[in-house]
Amino acid sequence: MLFQRNNSSKKLRVIFFYILYCIAVDLISFILHKEGHKTDYIVSSLYDVFTIVEFFFFCSIYYFIISNVFIKGLISKVAAIFFVSSLIDFFLVSDKSYTAGLQSVLILVMCIYYFFEQLKKPNSFLIYDNFDFWVIISFLIYVAGTFFLYVIATNVVVDKEFKKVYVIINFSFNLLKNILLSIAMLMKEDKVASNNFSRNNFQN
Repeated sequence: MLFQRNNSSKKLRVIFFYILYCIAVDLISFILHKEGHKTDYIVSSLYDVFTIVEFFFFCSIYYFIISNVFIKGLISKVAAIFFVSSLIDFFLVSDKSYTAGLQSVLILVMCIYYFFEQLKKPNSFLIYDNFDFWVIISFLIYVAGTFFLYVIATNVVVDKEFKKVYVIINFSFNLLKNILLSIAMLMKEDKVASNNFSRNNFQN
């Protein structure tokens, strides 16, 4: 809360609210799990909504991080297509859901493009000094670690043992992601701005 009050960076504010949202969803789902099978549908729907909202949070962060104007314009179109496909998946597809898998693929592609863009810039070896790097790497590790988990989850969700493994793996990678995002938030804005200023001067 102190960070939120003392920082005016738009992308860091998005990260801050995203972490709060993750915590809220985890707490609600934990409470609902205590109720047993009668809340399974609610929990499932909660995570379906979370997947959609999470992707929009990532797109918002990515928009502020990426510098290519064309890609910035493409982000809103990709988000719109993802939203429509998610609604179709949620309301019309009852047996197998592909929203989480699609989200993971899109985020992976966007993360890879970020590193491709950084490689074309001078001083790319200082990339770890930039909190943008920590934001992207946190999502990259998260979606890479949970991608196949989401893909097979629909087929074996009735397996109690798998549900336990699913919860452990998903929680672990989600926790790691939020820790890395917190590291990014703790980096000083003036240091990042100085690095960006030095890069621009070098390019000019």
